[in-house]
Amino acid sequence: MLTLKHLPLLAASAFLLSACASPQADDANITSAVSANLRTASILPENKVTVQTIDHVVYLSGIADTQLVLLDAVQAANRVPGVTRVVDKMAVQR
Repeated sequence: MLTLKHLPLLAASAFLLSACASPQADDANITSAVSANLRTASILPENKVTVQTIDHVVYLSGIADTQLVLLDAVQAANRVPGVTRVVDKMAVQR
């Protein structure tokens, strides 16, 4: 049975578990969410864009049909919670 005397131990355990969470797991979740945003918004076909996340920074590379599509992709990536910055390495198809 848990009592109030266990509360500090539970709080410390929760803090340690959250501090030990893998940043790669967060990055993987961000990459998945950005990819889903791009597919849902029909901004870019999946085979034309590569999404990579390192330390909450999203890197977009690939080819966009227009400058507007490229800007939409960057905005869609920025809308994902946890993204601190988007680095656009995309080219516009001529």
